[in-house]
Parts: sequence; structure tokens; C-alpha cells
Amino acid sequence: MQNSTTIIRRAMNSLATPFSLRTLAIALSAPLFVFAVGCNSLVRPQLGSSSGSAGGGGTGVQGTIHDDDGGATNAPAAAKLYLSALAPLTTIEHRVASSIAVPVSCPVTLRAAASNSQNFVWKGLPVSGNSLSDEPVTGAVAQMSFARAGDYTITAIPLVNGIEAPSQATRLLVHALPYQFRQIQVHIAPERSGASGDGDGLKEQGVSAAVTTQTALIEAQETLKLKAMTVPAGFEGMVEWRVDGQIRSDLASSLTLSYSQPGAHMVEAGNGSMEVMVYTVDVPVIRHLGQIPDGQAVTLEAVTSPAGYESRVRWTASTAYGSVSQAAATGASFTVRFDHTYGPDGWQNLAVQAGKSFKFTQKTQSDLGQGGEDGIKQP
Repeated sequence: MQNSTTIIRRAMNSLATPFSLRTLAIALSAPLFVFAVGCNSLVRPQLGSSSGSAGGGGTGVQGTIHDDDGGATNAPAAAKLYLSALAPLTTIEHRVASSIAVPVSCPVTLRAAASNSQNFVWKGLPVSGNSLSDEPVTGAVAQMSFARAGDYTITAIPLVNGIEAPSQATRLLVHALPYQFRQIQVHIAPERSGASGDGDGLKEQGVSAAVTTQTALIEAQETLKLKAMTVPAGFEGMVEWRVDGQIRSDLASSLTLSYSQPGAHMVEAGNGSMEVMVYTVDVPVIRHLGQIPDGQAVTLEAVTSPAGYESRVRWTASTAYGSVSQAAATGASFTVRFDHTYGPDGWQNLAVQAGKSFKFTQKTQSDLGQGGEDGIKQP
């Protein structure tokens, strides 16, 4: 006669395979977690890095957080977190990574969603002061507030058919910072390399106690990198970037821009703003001349659109054969002379470039054939 222990063991073995298959099916369905933060004073939480550890109090996020699944992979898609609009840092809901920063004493609401579940178990929620709840909270929404600064880990576990699916659990590292949202101000600073003209191309337009407005000058085809700085520090990764009123990225501490056409653009990061003026360069005199003669000095004049940025134009000149009087200069005009520019094969190959917008290449052949330097040059 079999004892009760044997019967129970056989019953558990008979359920093992179906339960494993069900667990595998649960693991293949990825949850979406939406993070909604609300505070009476204008506040925004900060996005942290994709690392789930609380590294020595660092709270900033570097770079754009991309809303994708990271490319083709056989692994289940990562859980997704979204942060609701928080004036003045953001205007719409944004995806966040595995950590955020929030001010102390600000009510925080987390909402979770998964493709196969609308119910969740929440663990690690503060209930009063900074004490943590001993009892898990269930539901799609969880609320919390942090009375003191510190790092906290919140876990959301989907319930599938009433059973916890730990393989789909998402952990959120929360940095509670000792500030109020209404104290936060965003300033924008350009980080640009390879620019033409006067250094970094930044002109101070006006400064107030709340927001700094500046103008960054760039030529078409140039790359402009803008960096957000927050006062107090620690909320840089929470910034929403907008260009001409349109959202340009998820929450990030920086934004990279490049334009092909001239014009003015307004860039906003949270409650900070900066105007970006884009100009192009043309050299009409070259089209009037038709070609640059060999052995004669010519003066070229730049015209920018919009006008007024001619002094920033950087010139370069080069030739495959012979010599050029000056290879580089900066300014509204450029005087250059090419000498002995026809090669042994009778071909000439020279170029003049003004900024990034204008480039003139002259390839002609001497009518004297190989080695010739006189006579009419045939294009």
C-alpha cells in the first residue's frame, strides 16, 4: 500500500511538464510598464542608465533612450517603462529605462501593463516615511512617496491566470533626490567640433533668473550637439527635447542636430530653450568666371543665406598638380592663385571649398595635350 507522501510526489510529477510549458509561454510574453509621476509643484523624475544597480548615488542618464527592442533576438523582449508628462521637463509620456530620479515628498504613481496581464504584484513600495510595505500590493496601479532622499527598488510582477510570472518581473531603481520639482531649471549648452568661424558659434541672447535663451550658429551640413544641464544637477536624463514644437527624442541628456537648408529653429529642453540659426554659403563669382585661370590671382567673395555670416566662412583650396598660393583662410573673401596645375597627362584638377555648403571642382584638359600648360582649357 502506497503512503500519502508517494501519492503526493507522483501527483506533483504529473503536473511538472504542463506547468513548465505554461511558465515558458509566460516568459515569451513581455510586459509593458508605464511610469506616471504626479506632483503639485512642477516636477519631473529622472531617467537613469540601463544598469539596475545603484552605483554610488549617480543619477544622471547619458544619451538617448531608444524605444525599440534592441534588434533581432530570440530572447523575450525587455519590459518597457513609461513616464507620464511632467511639466516643465516633459509634455508627453516617455519610455524610461530601469532607473529614475524623483524629488522627495512627491506623490509617484506607477502603472503597469503587459500583453498577457492587467494585474500585477508590487513589492518594495514605501508606505509611510521611508518604511517599506511588508505586504505586496496588487493591481495595475501603485502609488508611493519618498519622505527622505535615498535609493529604492520597486518590483512589478505580472499575474498570469492568478499566478506570479517572475520571468516577466521588472525592477525599477528609484533615486529620491532632496529637491522640489519647482526648483528645477534646464539650460542648454552646445558641444560642437569642426565648426567654422568664431569658435563655438554661440551668441548669448538674453538671461533671466529662470531660463537662458541663446543662439547657436551653424552652417548647413554641420553637426550640432546640444547638452542639457539642470539646476540642481541630477535630472539631466529626464529632459524631453523639442525642435520647432515637435518632439525629437525620448528622455535624454543630449541631442544631435544637422540641417541641409538655411533657417531658424527653436530647440527646447524641458523649460530651457535655444535658437539654432542655419546658414548656407555660395560663391557667385565663380559661376560668373566660369573657371579659375591658371597663373592668375582671383578674389572670391562668399554670400551667405541668411546674410550676415560671411565672416565665418572657412576657405580651402587644393590642386593635384602644381601649387596654390594659400590653402586655407577664414573670412568673407578669399584671394588665391593656382600655378602650373596641369599634370603630365595634360589634365588639371583643382578645387575651392567655402564652408561645407559650397565646393567647386575644376577638371580641364590642355589643348596642347600631354604636358601642355597653355592654350584654351577644355572642360
